[in-house]
Amino acid sequence: MPRRGRVKAPVRTPGCAKKPAEAPGVSPIGGGSDAGYSKLASSEPFPSCLLVAFTMSLDFHEPDRTQPLGLSVPALKLLSRDSDAAAVVNSSDPAPAAGVESWPQPPPMLAIPEGAGRPEEVSLRRRELELRALVETLPYGLHWADAEGTILWANRAELDMLGYSEAEYVGRSSRDVFIEPQVFESIVDRLSRREAVRDQEARLRCRDGSVKTVLFDATGLWEDGRFLHSQCVMRDVTEQRRAEELVRHAAAIVEWSDDAIVSKNLDGIIRSWNRGAERIFGYSAQETIGRPITLLLPPERLEEETRILARLRRGERIDHLETVRVKKDGTRIDVSLTISPVKDATGRIVGASKIARDITDRKRSEAALEETRRQLARANEELEARVAERTASLREAIAQMEEFSYTVSHDLRAPLRGMLGYSQALLEDYGPSLKPEMRLWLKRIAENAQRLDKMVTDILTFSRIGRAELQVERVHLDRLVRDIVTQYPGMLPPRAFIEIEPLLDVRGHEPSLIQVVSNLLNNAVKFVRPGVRPVVRVWTETHGESVRLLVRDNGIGIRAEYRDRLFRMFERVHPDLEYEGNGVGLAIVRKAANRMGGEAGVESDGENGSTFWVQLPRAD
Repeated sequence: MPRRGRVKAPVRTPGCAKKPAEAPGVSPIGGGSDAGYSKLASSEPFPSCLLVAFTMSLDFHEPDRTQPLGLSVPALKLLSRDSDAAAVVNSSDPAPAAGVESWPQPPPMLAIPEGAGRPEEVSLRRRELELRALVETLPYGLHWADAEGTILWANRAELDMLGYSEAEYVGRSSRDVFIEPQVFESIVDRLSRREAVRDQEARLRCRDGSVKTVLFDATGLWEDGRFLHSQCVMRDVTEQRRAEELVRHAAAIVEWSDDAIVSKNLDGIIRSWNRGAERIFGYSAQETIGRPITLLLPPERLEEETRILARLRRGERIDHLETVRVKKDGTRIDVSLTISPVKDATGRIVGASKIARDITDRKRSEAALEETRRQLARANEELEARVAERTASLREAIAQMEEFSYTVSHDLRAPLRGMLGYSQALLEDYGPSLKPEMRLWLKRIAENAQRLDKMVTDILTFSRIGRAELQVERVHLDRLVRDIVTQYPGMLPPRAFIEIEPLLDVRGHEPSLIQVVSNLLNNAVKFVRPGVRPVVRVWTETHGESVRLLVRDNGIGIRAEYRDRLFRMFERVHPDLEYEGNGVGLAIVRKAANRMGGEAGVESDGENGSTFWVQLPRAD
C-alpha cells in the first residue's frame, strides 16, 4: 500500500528536554519505528512543549515534490518532546497502522487552547482550522482515493451529493458508483500515467439509485515514483445537463418545425431563421439574418409591421393574425402569425418570436368551399322553386283527380242502380216465363252491377280519406273492434270464431279506423279455403311509442312475391271467380294508416294463414 502522508523533519521547542515524562492527555502510539508518536487522547490543552507544523494550500508544490497537489487538505502534525517524527492529530480517527506517518482525514475543528505555543504557531493553527472549514463548506465534492480506487476521505459536499454517510462511503471502491465502468478505467489509466484529468464527465449512482452527472478533475500524488493517492474534485452538473437537453430538444423542435419560426429585435431586424422559414419563404438563414423583417411584407402592408412592433413593445401577444407575405420568388402566400414578446433576465422586452404558418392551401380550400356553398345555395333556391312548382302542379292534379274520381263515381252510381233495379224487376216479374239462360244473364247483370257499385263506393272512400282533414284523438280500440264484429253476421258464430284480447288505446281518426278494421276482419273471414270455418285472433302489442293492432287468420296465406303489391290500388292475389273483391280494400287500409301517422303491413308463410297489422301512435 502506498504511504498516505509524509512526515516533516522534527522541530523542537526551545527549552524542551530530550526525554521528559509524557505530557498529560498524550499517549504513545506503536513501537519500533513508530515509537514516540503521540496523539491527543482528549480535548485537554496541548502540551506546551509540542510544536504544530502543517501543510495547507489549495494549489501548491511542496519543496521536495514537483507534482502539483491540486486541492490539498491540511494535515495538522504534532511533534512530541521525545521523538524526531510528527503525527497528524485527529480525535475522530483511529491511530495509523505501523509505518504510516499521517492520517489522510482532515483534522477536527479544535479550539486553540491558551498557551498552546508561540504566536506564529497559533497563527498557523488558526489558518489550518480556517482551511478545514473552507474545505467542508465548498460546494464541490472532494475525495482522496488510493491506487485501486478505494475512497480514503471525502468532504461533506460529496457525501451529501451522493447520499452516503461517511461510514458508508469511506472504504468503498469508486468503481461501485460509476455507471459506465469504462469512464472509471479511463480516469485510473490517466492518473497512473501521471496525467491530470480535467472536466471528465461521468454518471454516478447515488445511494437511493438515482443518477448524478458530474464533471471530474483529478490529480495523482506521487512520492519517489510511487503513487500515494488521487485528489479528486467533482461538481454536480445534473440539472445543467437536463437544462441543456431541454434546450437542445427545443432547438430541434424549432429547427425542424414545418412552421417558420423567426426571432427579431424591436427594430424588426431578423435574429434567427429556422428550416421551416427557409421552406416557406425560400430564403436561407444567411440571406435573412441581420435584415429587416419587412423583407417579407408586400409594399401595401408595411404599416402592419409598425403596428405589430408597437404592440410588442407594450408586451402584447398577437395570436393567429391572418395576413399575406411575399416569398423570395415574389409569390404571395397566406400566413397565420403568432407573435410573442421576448424578455431578458430583468424582464425587459428585447425582441419577439414569430411563428408563421402557411395557410395558402387552407385559404384556397375555404374559398372553394365558400364557392361550393354559394352554388349549393343557388341550386337549393332553384330546387325549392321547382319543388314548389311541382308541388303546386301535383296538388292541382290531385285535386282534379279527386274531383274527377268523385264525379265519375257519383255519376256512375245512377246508371248502375238503374241496371240493378231493372234486372231485379225482370227477374221478379218475368222470371218464370224466361228461358233459363235469360234468367242467368239477368242474374249476372245484377251481380256485376252490385260489384261495380261496391267498387265505386270504395273509390269514393279512398278519395275521401286522401283529401279529408283527419282529427286525430284517443280511440278506444277494444270497444271499436267489438262493435264492428257484432254488426256483421258473417263474423259471428257459428259462421266464424273471432277471439278478441284486451286491446290498448291508440291515437287515430275513429271513422277511418272503423273502415280499416272492417276491411281487415272482412278479409280474415273471407279468404279461407272452402269448408273451413274462419278462426280469427285480434290483439295489440307495444312497439316503443306505438301500438300495433294485429289480425291473425287461418286463411289461404299470401306468398312472398305478392306482399309488396298487396296494398296497391286494384291489386288482387286470387281470381274473381274464387274470392270476391275489387283490390281497393287493403289500399284503403294503408292509406288511412298513413294519414293517421302510422303504417300497415302483413306477415305470412304463404300457406298457414296471414297476420295483417296496423301500427299507430300510442295514446298517453
